[in-house]
Amino acid sequence: MSQAQLTDETAVSVQSVARGASSIVVGLAVLGAAGYAFLTITAKMVTPAEYATLASLYLLIVVFGAGLFASVDLEISRLVSRGLAQGQPTGTAVRQLRLIAAGLLVTVLAVLGVAADPLSRRVFDGNHWMVVGLAAACAGYAVMSLPRGTFAGRSELRRYAATIGGEGLGRLLPCLGLAVAGVHLASAYGIGVGIGPLLAAVACLPWVRLGPAGGQVAWRGLLAAVGWLAASNLLSLGMANLGPVVVNALLTDDPGRAGVFAFAFVLARIPQFLFTSAQTVLLPALSRAAATGDHRLLRQGVRQAAYLVSGLGALGVLGTAALGGFVLRMIFGDAHGIGALDLALLALSAVFGMAVAVLQSALLALARHRAVTAGYAVGMVSFLACFLLPLEPVAAGLTAQLVSAVVTVGFMYAVFRRAAAD
Repeated sequence: MSQAQLTDETAVSVQSVARGASSIVVGLAVLGAAGYAFLTITAKMVTPAEYATLASLYLLIVVFGAGLFASVDLEISRLVSRGLAQGQPTGTAVRQLRLIAAGLLVTVLAVLGVAADPLSRRVFDGNHWMVVGLAAACAGYAVMSLPRGTFAGRSELRRYAATIGGEGLGRLLPCLGLAVAGVHLASAYGIGVGIGPLLAAVACLPWVRLGPAGGQVAWRGLLAAVGWLAASNLLSLGMANLGPVVVNALLTDDPGRAGVFAFAFVLARIPQFLFTSAQTVLLPALSRAAATGDHRLLRQGVRQAAYLVSGLGALGVLGTAALGGFVLRMIFGDAHGIGALDLALLALSAVFGMAVAVLQSALLALARHRAVTAGYAVGMVSFLACFLLPLEPVAAGLTAQLVSAVVTVGFMYAVFRRAAAD
């Protein structure tokens, strides 16, 4: 393929991204509003102890649902975009990854079945229905990996945006219906938030076209790629979201404060949640640059994403510090010692979390799957180490979130600089 053809295809790709950008923004806004509405509405409808369990469920869904199965849709996106850049079919490889997603789901459901009792006792205050909600969400994300990965890989951004917005509506509508009906049962809200991804996935499946057969990848290579991605996603989202879950487990004598910390945590990290959802769109653009050997364009894409992160981050830190305390007092009455500085630190850790997402996409585009996992492993070690410090649970949670994110950014940036220079 000539350089002129590559340039033309790049221009078409840029135009396609521009046309779909507004749809992505709308989809992300719906998803973010749905998460905020769920946490706000349930804070008014259930007791503080039950709210802490619902907030923990919400974060565990992000880790073990979205995080684990994102490994499949990211790999689908990478292979499809790479195949398009090189003029090769990828239908067979996508079908292989569909089978891997099914096997991964069976494994997750088996693990949840075995761990249901200790999980419900330690995290969900004895409520087994929360485990059911978590299982439903995992099933939804397993099904969602196929449309989300193929749409992103082909730059069908409007359809990709529909998967994001549909996920948000799938969470929001059951929650609103329960609140309007005056339901105060935490189990109902847990099931409602769990089925959201499944409803969205089923609705989007008719749009999926796997493409012509071809492009089969060795099973060993696919399993290794998905395995490394799954490990890195679990480590990354665990590091980014398990803080409130650990704090909830440690603050057994003060569940109300644990619930307020969980709400403040999610409030400060909404920009990161939205940016993480957009990662599947960033990866194909970087993969095309890597596939054509244009590392200058790859570095430029990372630099532009870093500018975006800096701008969003500055707004997030200032807005959270200025308005977060007011929101907490409006919902909970008493902020339980969560002040403006705490909120600012949570928002700052979210900024570094978005930077991590950019660097992860860049390293995956360069097929540095192991380096991504290694970076998150280093971050998780620092995360766990912070809870061993002589700090009270909330202070330990704040420290763990910020330190682990900074350490991970430093590690990944060093690896990326060496890899992109080769």
